[in-house]
Amino acid sequence: MKIGFVETMRGTLKANDGSESNVEFEVHAHAEHLRQFLKDGQTQLNGILRAAPYAMEVPATGALTIDLPRSLTYLVTFQSGGVGYRLEGKKTPRLLSPLRSMTWMEVVLKTDAGEELARGQMTFALRELGGFLASWLPFHAAPRVSLDVRRRLLERQAMSR
Repeated sequence: MKIGFVETMRGTLKANDGSESNVEFEVHAHAEHLRQFLKDGQTQLNGILRAAPYAMEVPATGALTIDLPRSLTYLVTFQSGGVGYRLEGKKTPRLLSPLRSMTWMEVVLKTDAGEELARGQMTFALRELGGFLASWLPFHAAPRVSLDVRRRLLERQAMSR
């Protein structure tokens, strides 16, 4: 059975020149089987990223590496203006602070060549917990759940045809 969830995280980036900007991604993490999702630890990401001035609203792909109980590592890649970027983040679950450790992460924005452009933090908003939990429904039940990332991806695909 396919498994996955939709997650939105928002935060700020501070560029090397000291300027600050907002960053947001909305991704669908998915795998073909629960075993692949948890045991193999590698989960595909597809979604949308906003990180002005680097990208306004662009398709994003990548991977979520799940190494419980140690970490959840995000690699979100995207293209904008002919430049490839990588947003790297890591959540480190802590028994004494489970809520904060699973809803907050430090991130680094780099070019595909590895040049660091900015650092920052991103958080998951608890007010979105209901949608996040609903997104864990099996894919065959997904049409009953209205998720913004799926709507936007479908709209973008339709516009490109």
